Amino acid sequence: MRKELFLELGEITTKTDVKELESASKKYYLDHIGKDLLNWGIRQDGHLAAIGSLCLFSRIPY
Repeated sequence: MRKELFLELGEITTKTDVKELESASKKYYLDHIGKDLLNWGIRQDGHLAAIGSLCLFSRIPY
């Protein structure tokens, strides 16, 4: 679904090689899930219809 978001936003096209994006995204999720990454999914008629992720981080005061 992340690729579909990037397609919709025009960040990638159907001809874009997304192997690096897929690999980096998978690594990020596996490294952060259950720590500073929260995820939700909604199913409709037995199919994943929507997802949401919240990345928690601390920002240095500015």
